[in-house]
Amino acid sequence: MALKKKYLIGGILILIAIGSLSFMAFRGAATYYYTVSEVIGQGSALYGQNIRIAGEVVPGSVEPVKTGRTAIRFTLSDMKNAGERLSVSYQGAVPDAFKEGNEAVVEGRLDATGLFNAAQIIVKCPSKYVPKE
Repeated sequence: MALKKKYLIGGILILIAIGSLSFMAFRGAATYYYTVSEVIGQGSALYGQNIRIAGEVVPGSVEPVKTGRTAIRFTLSDMKNAGERLSVSYQGAVPDAFKEGNEAVVEGRLDATGLFNAAQIIVKCPSKYVPKE
């Protein structure tokens, strides 16, 4: 009888450990992203924080920056409110699917001048691919 109790208590402890580790892993992987309107509405509260911002790459806004490394500047707009815009600077390899008019999520830091310095660009894939004509 005492042996069964030990196995039962051991099994419960293992289940609790697995559950708590799963919860912590999920919580760490779930990262919230702001819209352009939310970032502009927050003002200086987000300066210097590592955040993600979702928006649409404004057509005609992508321009290369002349530095020693690959760098671009572009503008993100809020998909619901096209009047809100945010300038983004990025250094690094640009994803192949990154195009003007596509949705993108940028991760990085907003500086005091209002420029978002992106460390990573995540391009949202369209839900339906259309072949070239």
